[in-house]
Amino acid sequence: MLAAYLALYVGSIFILIWIGGNSSHTASKCTDSYRAKARTPENSIDSCHMGERFKALIGISLLNLCDLNLGGKTYYVEGMLWLKYHRLPEWLDHWDKEIISCPVKALRFVNNVYKQDLDLELEPSSPVEDVDGLQIQWLKFSGTFVADRLDLRRFPFETIRLPIEVELEDMYASETDLDYMRSGSLMASGGDLSGYILKGTHVNQSIHTYRTNWGWVTAEACNNDKDLAEFDNIRVDVEYSRSPKSSFLNIFLPLAMIMCVVLWVPLIDIHQHENRVVLPASVLLVLVFLQDGYKKILPPGLSYPTLADLIYATCFILAIGVFAWGVLTANEYLSLANATQIAIDAINARGRQMFIVNILYLAIAVTAILRFTGRKG
Repeated sequence: MLAAYLALYVGSIFILIWIGGNSSHTASKCTDSYRAKARTPENSIDSCHMGERFKALIGISLLNLCDLNLGGKTYYVEGMLWLKYHRLPEWLDHWDKEIISCPVKALRFVNNVYKQDLDLELEPSSPVEDVDGLQIQWLKFSGTFVADRLDLRRFPFETIRLPIEVELEDMYASETDLDYMRSGSLMASGGDLSGYILKGTHVNQSIHTYRTNWGWVTAEACNNDKDLAEFDNIRVDVEYSRSPKSSFLNIFLPLAMIMCVVLWVPLIDIHQHENRVVLPASVLLVLVFLQDGYKKILPPGLSYPTLADLIYATCFILAIGVFAWGVLTANEYLSLANATQIAIDAINARGRQMFIVNILYLAIAVTAILRFTGRKG
C-alpha cells in the first residue's frame, strides 16, 4: 500500500511541476509591436519631410500611485511631464498651429483608460526659456492607467510592473528624436501600495509600431510602409514586489496550520478509526474556503495557475491521500473479527510510516514548485 502511495505522490509532483513550468503568460495578441530605438546621426536628413527632426527631451515625475485593481489591471497615477527643446522644425508650420504654440499637447498617454477622466493641466500656458537656452513646458496629469503585461504566476510572491507610456502622437518616429531626461527621483512621492514593496523604476525608449496608418496615405513616406505607423515611445515602469511577510501571514499561515492536522492523522490509533476519516474530510472543506479567500484577490478566469494554486493543489492531493488511507485502514481493522494486538500494531506501524511519507511529499513538492515553476514567459 505504501508503494502505491509513493508512486502516486511522485507522479503528482511531476504533474504539478509540468503544469506550472509550461503555463505561459502572454499579453493580449495585439498586432502592434516595439523595437529598440536606433540613434540617428546629428546630420541625418529626415526621410519624410527632408528636413530637420524635432529634437526634444522629455522628463517625468510620478507624485502619487494608488488604487491598484488586479482584476481590471488598472491603477491611478498623478504626475508631471515636461518637454524641452531648442527649436521647432520649419515643416511644423504647415501641419498644426496648436502644436506650434504648445508642443507638449502632442504628447499622448498610450495606456490611459477612461479618457474622459484624464485630467491634464498645462503650466505655463506657453513654453518658457530655461537658463540652458532650451524651451520648456510642464504638463500635470492624473488618471487611470492599465498594466498590459501584468503577470501573476508567482502570486503571492509576484513582482509586477506598472507602466506609464508616452508618445508624440502628431509626429512619426522618422520626424522626431525624443530622448528621456532624468531629473532626480522618478517616483517623487506617494509610491506606496498596500501589500507591496516598491523595488524601483525603469525607463525604456523604443519605437512603437502600429499595424495601421489610420487612413493617412501620406504616412507611407514617413514609415516606409503604407499599412503601419511608428512613433517614439517612452515607457516608465514602476516595479513592485508583494510583501513576503504579508503573503505568509494572510495566505500560507492558515494553510500550514491546517496541514499540520492532516500530517498527524496517520498517527491516530486505529481504535479511533473514525477520526482517521473525519479529520481529513473536514480539512478538505476548510481548504476550499481558504483557497476561495485568496482567489478573491486575483482576476477571475486567469489562463494560467499561480504559485498559490499549485501549492494548494499539493495540499488537496495530500488531504485526499490521507482520507483514502484512513478509509482503507479503517476497513482493514473492521474486517478483522477478532483483531490481535499484533495486527493492530502492524496497522499503527504503517501509519507511522505514512506520516513520514506525507512529510517528505509535502516538503519536496512545495520546494519543487517554488524552485521550478512560474519563472518563464
